[in-house]
Amino acid sequence: MKAPKAGGDATPVVKVPGSKVQQLAADETAVYWADLGSGDPAWTGRVKKASLADGKVETISDAPSPLAVTVDADTVFWASGGVAGGRILAQRKAGGPTFVLARDLHGPQSLVVDGKYAYWVDAGDGNVCRTEKTPHASP
Repeated sequence: MKAPKAGGDATPVVKVPGSKVQQLAADETAVYWADLGSGDPAWTGRVKKASLADGKVETISDAPSPLAVTVDADTVFWASGGVAGGRILAQRKAGGPTFVLARDLHGPQSLVVDGKYAYWVDAGDGNVCRTEKTPHASP
């Protein structure tokens, strides 16, 4: 749903039946979400975005077990993975390759970014972690 900041009625951006939305992020043009999927064992999750203008849905990544998503001015970031082998990933909003910012994590969740870093809670070991937002390598 979306509503004017000054007040007014809310209207749907997009309907996502069967989704298991974990976290949302938005900018001026789109809403992004981490979706654990529909319960189909062949589908372990996706990171998606929907245009605020027309509701068109795009898949950004088929990341396994995406639990968090956030954005900055030009990049989408997400946490992927369960208890072992988790990663922090990023992709430019304009498209292109997906980059790994951190790997071998134990349950990354609650992702946020600032001007230089990506921060998350690593639920598996109880740490609050950070890494530079600059892409290091491909997945």
